[in-house]
Amino acid sequence: MRNLLAALLLPVTALAADAVLIDRIVAVVDLHAITRHEVETRARELVPPGSDAAKLARAREAALTALIEDHLIAEDAEKAGVTVEAEDVDRALQAIAKRNHLSLEQLLAEAKQDGLEKDAYRAAVRRQLVELKWVRLRASQTKQPKEPAEYAGFMAKERARLLAELKAGVAIEVRP
Repeated sequence: MRNLLAALLLPVTALAADAVLIDRIVAVVDLHAITRHEVETRARELVPPGSDAAKLARAREAALTALIEDHLIAEDAEKAGVTVEAEDVDRALQAIAKRNHLSLEQLLAEAKQDGLEKDAYRAAVRRQLVELKWVRLRASQTKQPKEPAEYAGFMAKERARLLAELKAGVAIEVRP
């Protein structure tokens, strides 16, 4: 009987010894899990290919923060009815290309050279559009600056204020 039990457990033990960690949860925002893979993917978007370990470590920290903030903004934006359609992303990409005196194809090729595939670039633009609409919607209407030169600073302060409010209202756990 013992030999039979040992024979049955031996394959399980061997599988456990050969187990490879594929992914793990690095943070939880309310009930939303953020995985190591998501952090690595976003970090690669922030630094050029071949960056040294120190730059990549800083990029991972920035990526985790961005993923947490993106989730909080996306949730609140959805509750507020903020939407971004594929056509909005298309128009934004065309505007970015035009501002940089490039065709859309050239813009996407440059993004790819920087390590950003077309779908990842579109997703990044979409996140930025959602965030912009969200900040505009939630920003304090009474404090809006009159001078256009002050608008960017105002929006950055409002974003920080709004995110602080969102973070205060949720449980955020960052795991080592």
